[in-house]
Amino acid sequence: MEKPEILLVYSYAPEIMEVLEARHIVHKLYEADDKDVFLSDVGGKVRAIATNGHHGASAALATGFVLGAARLILELTKGATSGVFHWYADINFLHFAVFLFAICTGVLIAVSLLTPRQPDEKLAGLTFATAADGTPETNRGMEPNPKWRRRDMLLSVLLVIAVAMVWLTFRG
Repeated sequence: MEKPEILLVYSYAPEIMEVLEARHIVHKLYEADDKDVFLSDVGGKVRAIATNGHHGASAALATGFVLGAARLILELTKGATSGVFHWYADINFLHFAVFLFAICTGVLIAVSLLTPRQPDEKLAGLTFATAADGTPETNRGMEPNPKWRRRDMLLSVLLVIAVAMVWLTFRG
């Protein structure tokens, strides 16, 4: 079976690169001298593009929040709206979820491609792949029972209890 071809906009940790190169034919845009020529050469063969997504994720979350909050406000005031605002407030919620997913995905990809890469020092310790340098700051989460994990578990249990109480109160 032929390996799928992917385009990497930025380099990744060596462990991730090893896995990507084992499973795919990897085209490295960040190593190309002339990016336009490189893209015209490999563009038709590439099935996926991998970016770091840092800026894109933040922009997609903000976009989703603004569009969702606008929908909520317009739905609550639907009787006083007309035209496009009434149509936006009246979209079926499942159709709106698909619309919101598509818009946020587009924003994520566009912003990721249009913003510069974060330096490796800033990304150190964010994932298990980048926590391998042995420094205490980047090995947060590698210790057996960290304080932050206990806090997260406690808050998760409290959230489940709160949701259960709301459900029991308003189940009708």
